[in-house]
Amino acid sequence: SAPPAPFSPSSSSSSSSAAFAPDADDAGDLHDHLRSVHTRAANNETRRALADLVLAASAADPLPRSASCPNTASLDLLQAEVQKRLDSRYSPLQQASDGIEQRIARLKKMREESFKRIVQIEQEVKQEEAERTRAREEEQRRAVEEAEKRRREEEEARARTAEQQEQARKENQQQQEQQEQQKQQQQQQQKKQQGGGSSSASSTSGWAGGKEWYRASAQRMKATMKAKEALEERHATELERDINQWTNRIACNADTLKRVGTKMVEELKKDQGLLPVRLFYLTEGILDQMEQMKGSEEAYFALAAVVKIVAMAVPEVGEMMFDRLTEICPWVVPYQTPKFQIDQEGQAECEQAFALHAALCVLEVPPYFSLERGWSLLARLVNQKPSHAALAGCIKEVIEIAGHCLLARYGRQFRKLLMYIAQQFVPHAGESATVLESQMHLYFKGSKDRAPGTIPAPKSIAIRNLFAR
Repeated sequence: SAPPAPFSPSSSSSSSSAAFAPDADDAGDLHDHLRSVHTRAANNETRRALADLVLAASAADPLPRSASCPNTASLDLLQAEVQKRLDSRYSPLQQASDGIEQRIARLKKMREESFKRIVQIEQEVKQEEAERTRAREEEQRRAVEEAEKRRREEEEARARTAEQQEQARKENQQQQEQQEQQKQQQQQQQKKQQGGGSSSASSTSGWAGGKEWYRASAQRMKATMKAKEALEERHATELERDINQWTNRIACNADTLKRVGTKMVEELKKDQGLLPVRLFYLTEGILDQMEQMKGSEEAYFALAAVVKIVAMAVPEVGEMMFDRLTEICPWVVPYQTPKFQIDQEGQAECEQAFALHAALCVLEVPPYFSLERGWSLLARLVNQKPSHAALAGCIKEVIEIAGHCLLARYGRQFRKLLMYIAQQFVPHAGESATVLESQMHLYFKGSKDRAPGTIPAPKSIAIRNLFAR
């Protein structure tokens, strides 16, 4: 069926007043009319108009609810039915309206809670940011304090090192005069040896005079070890690493030796307060390389060349090298301490120490290494009773490394010394002097490639050209 025509409130009002006037025929006609009107109501506006119509009909009905109007009960029922149906129509709308209001209320509440949560989150973020800021500031403060602490420790270590060095210098000053006297005595002995040959060698006083040298060396090493122990372990490790990175690069090549020596000089000049400790690590690296290159004559001259290059800029390295060799084998002084005992491993170390000592003497490394000292040392060793097998091996190393230069410098006197070794020392040394005996035999008898009475120059002696003026 077609939808009902729109309802107009004005027309509805006039028609209803005409249809439900007091002179209406009866309640039955009113009931039929209301049913037809209700049937046509199809939207909210029609339903509202129907409600207005019912109210108008109720207000306009002049008939009393009595016996004069037999349909009064029907009219009440009709009104109740109309009200019921109107309520059933409006009830979903009211429920929907109530539901919407409840949802709106919930949304408002959720919005308020969300706003409160946002404010709370902002406060938490600000608080976390403040805590992070405080943590960063605290970390920076601790870093500054730690750096300041390290700086103070380094300054204290330098101060202790300087104090120990000063004390060592004062102790050394007391020994300077004695050392000068010893040097003068040695020079006098050398002159006598040059003039007296083997007789001079037999008159040498052996270990005499070496005790003071050994004590001075031991005191210097003691002061150095105190300075080393005063350093923080991390700082000492860094110093050792900086030095070892260059000592590990030593090779039998002139350009490499110059570069390594130059870099070592730069490392030693970084901090004069820590010079003794740096010198200790430098000589430690030199000795480690000596251990790794055992029996290599080229290695001895290469190591001696590095010490020579450094000594031209830092003379103290020569003194430290002498002290370290003395620590390994006091015979290089020469001196025999009561506690110095040599096993098979110690014998090899002594022979290596003498070989490096001879190379340093050939290259004239100040202040304790020179050909004159090499000559004096060899004469003193030969004058000792061959009570230990290592002594013959040490003499053999000196002749092998420095014999060519000693023969060129001292000539006839050195030949007499070799004759003394062959006739007086070797026969009393027993089996321990087998290698030395072969060396003497080769010198006096010669070989296919070697003339008698000559000592060939070591191949690596060409390193001396590095220091030719």
